[in-house]
Amino acid sequence: ANTNASDATQYYKLKKGAIETLLQYFDWMPQSTDEPKPPTDEEDYVDDFGFYPNRSEAEIVSAMRYYHVRNIVRSHRVRTLPTIDTKTETSMDVNKDGHYTYSILPFKSTISNAGRGVFIDGFAPAGTLLSFFPGKVWPKEHLMTASLQTQMQFSQNDPRNQLSMRYDDILIDSRQSPYTVVKNLWAAGHIVNHPPPPIKSTMSAEEASESNDDQSSKDNDESSNPTYHFQPR
Repeated sequence: ANTNASDATQYYKLKKGAIETLLQYFDWMPQSTDEPKPPTDEEDYVDDFGFYPNRSEAEIVSAMRYYHVRNIVRSHRVRTLPTIDTKTETSMDVNKDGHYTYSILPFKSTISNAGRGVFIDGFAPAGTLLSFFPGKVWPKEHLMTASLQTQMQFSQNDPRNQLSMRYDDILIDSRQSPYTVVKNLWAAGHIVNHPPPPIKSTMSAEEASESNDDQSSKDNDESSNPTYHFQPR
């Protein structure tokens, strides 16, 4: 992730195009607004969400548009509503107003032929925790006793490089983790792309383990399992 003006302009063009796609799909476009460019009927057309609407059935497109709206609204509300600590039911000191200064959104990657990418919406200073990898957690001892078929799947079936090995030999399998239909907005680490050379990444991956005394961590919801974290260097 870079922070120069051209990168910011690319992002805002993507976000504008994505919002216009939704306004047009749901017939919400204000009459006073310039009509956006009509979508193409070509099968390989990809919109600003990184979605191929012409390859999908109408029911799938409808469901995806619903979740596109949902994710954008949730992303906005994260930065406009006070953040509440569910244990104490008090506002968390995220900033002086109790709000997050940023959220993250997946859109079409600005890297050619890279699918979707993750963008910071707002301001995140250096050192900010941005996202984490969702997925099934495989400790080393479970990997050693896994069936041969499972081990073969790990070694041969990772076309998007979404198997992540931590330094403590814990494997995170994000291959089945969703891109759009997400319960947790921050569970997007598996969508982050590395910039092509010679651009240097300003992100780093860090390990994080669940606290033993946190009873809520025993929930079997994959989207709540903290593993790797991305943060700017």
